[in-house]
Amino acid sequence: MSEYVDYAEYYDFDHDTKFDLEFYLEYARQCGGPILELACGTGRLAIPIAEAGFEIFGLDLSANMSPFAAQRSKVKTYLTMFIYRSPT
Repeated sequence: MSEYVDYAEYYDFDHDTKFDLEFYLEYARQCGGPILELACGTGRLAIPIAEAGFEIFGLDLSANMSPFAAQRSKVKTYLTMFIYRSPT
């Protein structure tokens, strides 16, 4: 996932859309938690889902996304765990 090495800080400029958020929130309401979001990136979906009161864990292979997700989630008043794992 080295393509995000220089791109992580700009990821949200290109992916900061909310058109699908209500779909995932409704699905979370129907299914409950805990929730695992794969390829969570900077937490675009995981953070608002956690804000809605669901227990959610974010998993992404790019360690460069971690600081941005953590920075965004620290400003909020809930707990979300971001786990980043190298494929090697």
